[in-house]
Amino acid sequence: MVASAREFFRDLAARPGGRSERTRGLRASYRFEIEDAGSWVVHVDDGAVSVEESDAAADCVMKASERTFLRIVNRELNAMAAYLTGKVKISGDQGLAFRLRDLLS
Repeated sequence: MVASAREFFRDLAARPGGRSERTRGLRASYRFEIEDAGSWVVHVDDGAVSVEESDAAADCVMKASERTFLRIVNRELNAMAAYLTGKVKISGDQGLAFRLRDLLS
């Protein structure tokens, strides 16, 4: 169970080899703006994942409260349901938003 957005992004960057099989073939950048926690940019390059705390431009931007974000990554809340109810806002490349589940799981 992830206790904070900071912990999630620290652990995401520390995955063995920095690679994820679920993101193989994907080349994109995501910015996560987590209210009262920070902003992180995640770069995915054919499965290689890197994370930096930043508010730099990205292909797809997700905005949510930390509580909502943590409920999603802890599998207590469906990301699509959170989006449809306005708890999560997505801007930029909407097609990349569908690949977020590969990155967050």
